[in-house]
Amino acid sequence: MSVHDVVRTLYDKRRNLVENQRELQQQIEGDLDAEGNGEAQARWDALDKEQNDIGQRINNLLAGAEAEKEMSAQRERFETVIADPKAQADASTETYAKIDSWMRAGQKGREDTYVRPFIDLNLEQHDLTKGTATAGAELIPTGFVRTLYEHLVAQAGVRQTNATLYTTSSGENLLIPKTATHGGNATIIAEGVAGAESDPTFGQVSVGAYKYFKIIDISRELLEDSAIDVVGYLARAMGTAMGLGNGAHLVTGTGTGQPQGVANSPSGITGPVGTTLTFGLSTAGNGPGDGLIDLYHNVVAGYRRSSWWIMNDLTAAVIRKIKTGSANFDYLWQPGVSVGTPDTILGRPVVTDPTMAVPAANAVSVGFGDFSAYYAIRDVVGLRFERSDESKFATDQVAFRGILRTDAKQVVNGAAGAVKFFTHSAT
Repeated sequence: MSVHDVVRTLYDKRRNLVENQRELQQQIEGDLDAEGNGEAQARWDALDKEQNDIGQRINNLLAGAEAEKEMSAQRERFETVIADPKAQADASTETYAKIDSWMRAGQKGREDTYVRPFIDLNLEQHDLTKGTATAGAELIPTGFVRTLYEHLVAQAGVRQTNATLYTTSSGENLLIPKTATHGGNATIIAEGVAGAESDPTFGQVSVGAYKYFKIIDISRELLEDSAIDVVGYLARAMGTAMGLGNGAHLVTGTGTGQPQGVANSPSGITGPVGTTLTFGLSTAGNGPGDGLIDLYHNVVAGYRRSSWWIMNDLTAAVIRKIKTGSANFDYLWQPGVSVGTPDTILGRPVVTDPTMAVPAANAVSVGFGDFSAYYAIRDVVGLRFERSDESKFATDQVAFRGILRTDAKQVVNGAAGAVKFFTHSAT
């Protein structure tokens, strides 16, 4: 059975679990026996855990299949270069076009703005050789499993939203026009009276191009003798490390000497006293998730139709447990139950980003709104992945470097902004 067949089967199973939970919920609501209600709740919790486990397995299977596909393509490219001396020489300055596939994914109906989340491999800056076990010798076979098990860390999430992405061929400042006011409302005037002029006003945002840089030196012995696709691995490592380095600035960047983050000088709502770690109080008239509902309606209705939620994964764990009322088991968080369908809160999709704050006193933990109007990301050309066989001539090493030129700015922000944020109370 193929990976995609397994994923479809798991989605069907997850959908059935959701249906079973809904039936069990009805039973809980209609059962006045406290002991029976407790048993039903225990079964409901078990179903919820199984549903979450299936969701994680689906994510792992899809990520593995995509990585295997990309590694195979890189391996084929690498073997072609090694077999052809001319191609090998040209490779020292060639930009690997396929690296963009790790930055950009299919559109899913949204124009050319979707960018794949990055997975940081957290590489330290050490030269790689095969003479030392921790520096590369373990990759040389003497009876060898030909799969490199790469560790994963949290993904950067801003590029998963519908934030607008501009890709340019050069790095001069890019001006993005925007409206400042619409010129006010129409008014009633008497017959024969001249109407007052009320013109709209406009502004613009300037986006530059900061340079992110990473270099890895690797011994020629390790490169030539390894039983795995080292070049393919380095390409992924370079692209993902670049992405997560930039991803931190896309959330908290100051806009001075670095991109401006989405959560820089946020506008939105602040929870009432007692919401230091929560999003509402379980008291009459104030449910445990009321802060999220308030945030939802703090965004202009026209933006809400294309809005996304963004938060830290630990914040997501808190919100997943919020019920809409104490007497039932309806949750604000609704899991996606089909391929390509994200989890939702109040009907709008959710992404997680490790740089977003977790619930704490005065913390800005959740953003919600239309990022396509609020935030613009500008990439110059795309990620460059380049090889040099000459720069480390004295040590017979090969240098690989990655360069990403990018910037990002808030566009429609402030009191009438397209994205708003929830700030926890001080006490």
